[in-house]
Amino acid sequence: MPLRLLNVTMYPVNRDTERTGRTATNRRGFLALTGGTAAALATSGVGSADSHGGENGDNENDDMVDYTGEDVVEIQVGGDDGENLFEPAEIRIDPGTTVHWIWESGSHDIYPDDIPSRSDWEGVDERQEPEYEHLHTFVHPGEYDYVCTPHEDQGMVGTIKVTNDADLVDHTGEDEVEIQVGGDDGEDIFYPDAIVVDSGTTVQWEWESGNHNIVPTEMPDECGWDGVDERHEPPYDHEWTFDVPGRYGYVCTPHEDRGMTGMIFVLDDRTDEDVVEVQAGGDDGENIFEPEMVKIDPGTTVHWEWESGNHNLVPEEFPVRSDWEGVEDRYEPEYDHTHTFVHPGRYDYVCTPHVEDGMVGTVFVTNDYEVTDYTGEETVQIDVGGADGENIFDADAVMIDEGTTVEWVWESGNHDIRPTEMPDECGWEGVDERHEPPYDHEWTFTVPGRYGYVCSPHEDQGMTGMLFVLDDQTGQEDAMVEVGDDDGENLFVPELVTVDSGTTVTWEWVSGNHNLVPVDIPEECGWEGVDERHEPPYDHDWTFEIPGEYRYVCTPHDDDGMYGTLVVTDDEVAPDEEPDEEVEDEPEEEPDDEPEEEVDDEPDEEIDDDPEDQPGFGIVAALSSLGGAAYLLARRSSTDEQ
Repeated sequence: MPLRLLNVTMYPVNRDTERTGRTATNRRGFLALTGGTAAALATSGVGSADSHGGENGDNENDDMVDYTGEDVVEIQVGGDDGENLFEPAEIRIDPGTTVHWIWESGSHDIYPDDIPSRSDWEGVDERQEPEYEHLHTFVHPGEYDYVCTPHEDQGMVGTIKVTNDADLVDHTGEDEVEIQVGGDDGEDIFYPDAIVVDSGTTVQWEWESGNHNIVPTEMPDECGWDGVDERHEPPYDHEWTFDVPGRYGYVCTPHEDRGMTGMIFVLDDRTDEDVVEVQAGGDDGENIFEPEMVKIDPGTTVHWEWESGNHNLVPEEFPVRSDWEGVEDRYEPEYDHTHTFVHPGRYDYVCTPHVEDGMVGTVFVTNDYEVTDYTGEETVQIDVGGADGENIFDADAVMIDEGTTVEWVWESGNHDIRPTEMPDECGWEGVDERHEPPYDHEWTFTVPGRYGYVCSPHEDQGMTGMLFVLDDQTGQEDAMVEVGDDDGENLFVPELVTVDSGTTVTWEWVSGNHNLVPVDIPEECGWEGVDERHEPPYDHDWTFEIPGEYRYVCTPHDDDGMYGTLVVTDDEVAPDEEPDEEVEDEPEEEPDDEPEEEVDDEPDEEIDDDPEDQPGFGIVAALSSLGGAAYLLARRSSTDEQ
């Protein structure tokens, strides 16, 4: 999914202008994200039945025409020969697409018969004649069934399926966001046209060209935003603070048929909270999750409570490292489900019986976490329960080296320890039964990665814990991180690494379309990462001299949780001294010592003490010297050969 969770810088790209003989502006093709996020590009304009020339083969209904990626889609109301039909009758589009109905014959209306509960689409109540037009920009996912009421019994019915795929520029974490009304060269666009923000963000529209207004078409109840009904010229501006979470759609009415539309997704910002409640089903039986979109930090527990029946909770898209399984079976009111999220990224889920009603939800998990640093320690203690009976783990989030032993000590009772997220092949099973003090449990963590665990009786009260186990590559001049893996999964391996200062870290691309963008690093570090996407073989290295924690992301795949963390210690990596240690003095010592002993003894035994039987002293001395020298040379040669 192309939603990004980082601040972005945007650059324009060329846009297509011709589609099916009409002039159109390709809003999606205008959008490119760099720096803190990834590109979210599509190439489309105005769609028509002829422009596709066929049906989507992946769809269950062979008559469903796929217009995903298009900005504007035209539907003919009535046939060329007066037939009572919509042509095409069944289409699939993405959120933000404008559907443009054009009357070809008369006495037709458009009545929304069965549509998602959050949608504000009202259709066309009165019957109209040829040359009449109706436009609506769809924001909410789901299935929209509509009819022409005078001719429904003749089969004049239509269906629009809206996906949950939206290309959004992420401005979460910002207090104010600016949107340009009209392009620099007079294009009929909002720039950026689709954004995601936190609740409480102020959006300001600045007019760059003229004859534009801003008319809201879809928004949550009780929002109160009226937009700008009249058309204006530059300089003009309009601003609104979006306090009510949900999906907002708006258009420039003079240019809606050219795709001048916008969307704002406002997240329910619940960061810094331990537990967030989400309602499954509305108070009046609507098929919705409320709130639909929430933003949380790692370690937060989401608690779903069933308000109406026949609902399940099935994850569709989520980070590759997550173990969340959701709720596959359908349940009735008073059922509940909890999960504590550890891995960053985007989690999309649906109620499968009611996905056509737009019953979808999203949890956005940031990579902002606070941990107690226990790196460098062999044993760490965590208290289970507070001294005054509080339902807590103390400390609840710790960072340790691989090989560290963690000991949990019960301070209060009725507690267990249930692992909810952990690396494969870890083997840790926690403590399944509830215990009272005195009781303790310990485990040595040898597999690096993120671990999540809960006290199951008190998870809904926020009694959860996290362990960040670092891959220990200290004591080495060089360290290695793989970018992607052999199976094409979007992750860094290992995700969490610790090295000494002075270590050179090399990132090696194993799969493609990845970059490496620092998002939170020490000041004056100078590391800029790799902004552009690359394919293997490619590598990047940097020598880290400044101690601290370095967090980075692959921006095209941050929704998949492709984040990495590097911890640089205060210890300087020791230079490699092994070559000096391998040089030994023994070969030189042996020839010096051993021959000296033999020279002293053996020549003395061969010389006769009687001077009369021997040559004169000078000759004897000379011969002895020559013999001794020859012996020494022979012994040294033999020793060297050995």
